[in-house]
Amino acid sequence: MKKLYFLVLTMCCSAWALAQCTATLTFTVDGNMVSASVTGDGATSPSYVIDWGDGTQELSASGTHTFADGTYTMCGGMFDLNNPLGCSATDCYDIVIGQGGGGGDCMVTFSPLISGLNVAVNATGTGAVNPVFSINWGDGSPVEATATGYHTYGQAGEYTICVLYTDSNKGGCMIESCQLVILSELQTDCTLAIEVTSDPMTGGTAVTATGLGAENPQYIIAWGDGGFPTIGSSATYTYSANGSYNLCVTFLDVNNPLACNVTECAMVDVTIDVNELNNWQPTMRAYPIPTEGTLNVECAGAMAKQLTLEVLDLKGQLIQTHYVGSNGSAVRQWSIDVSQLAQGIYLLRANSEKGQHTIRFVK
Repeated sequence: MKKLYFLVLTMCCSAWALAQCTATLTFTVDGNMVSASVTGDGATSPSYVIDWGDGTQELSASGTHTFADGTYTMCGGMFDLNNPLGCSATDCYDIVIGQGGGGGDCMVTFSPLISGLNVAVNATGTGAVNPVFSINWGDGSPVEATATGYHTYGQAGEYTICVLYTDSNKGGCMIESCQLVILSELQTDCTLAIEVTSDPMTGGTAVTATGLGAENPQYIIAWGDGGFPTIGSSATYTYSANGSYNLCVTFLDVNNPLACNVTECAMVDVTIDVNELNNWQPTMRAYPIPTEGTLNVECAGAMAKQLTLEVLDLKGQLIQTHYVGSNGSAVRQWSIDVSQLAQGIYLLRANSEKGQHTIRFVK
């Protein structure tokens, strides 16, 4: 009877978009024990089911289950008993049980990019369902809660940079990778001038850089908020939170970076209006992860007039752009064809007139 119940739910999913029904699965992992609950919107007489992914199901909106070690796809579902063909929805996650504490399936890697006293880090990890990264620069500065960071050291010397990779789910990954870097002041004949204009009330910032002395010049703009640096001599950017940011531009000769490498920085102060911030606080998720060809995207709190979804590689290079208009809904959903992408880790960025929000996905 349980299998038949969930089969009806699965058959009904084709009508999800028509009825604007949604299901949300939340869960916590404690060792091999998982507690889960399902909530939903859009049904007048909702019925719920939890498929634990190991052949067992729970015909309830909440429950607990004990797993054997392994990897499972757990789903929460809802359909309307009054309209089962017009309102049904599922929400699924991949979970890893019994492989926490830095086990063999958890890995984190990074390669520091050094330019004089400036270091950029781009870390990648595998094995976590809900990954969390942090970077310790090894010089007593605050730890940054990001997978990608850019840091300027106060003086030359040896520093140990460590990246901690954890899973926000209990019992998930926890592993750290550290590397020793040796930094020295660069002697260069190159010169660099930068022009920065910023609107502190909106966070909109424009940068133009002019460098001299490089045969094969390259510019790298680090915005100072933990976001991905921009490659190019000019760019615009919108900060999404109040604060003071150390915006730095590095100019180097790709053919001879040791002879031509210079960095100039400027402080950008942002005092975004509180109402602007309240209008752009989206929550994004993408599934399934990893995906084979179609990536489903859900963005809550994204009632912006114009919304653009962008797919980028880990170098920040734009691969795909999808334009989305306003539909007046607080929760918006799309499907993106990524079948032509090579296997790897990518970025999914939402842009609106209110700001930006970025998450990662794996193909």
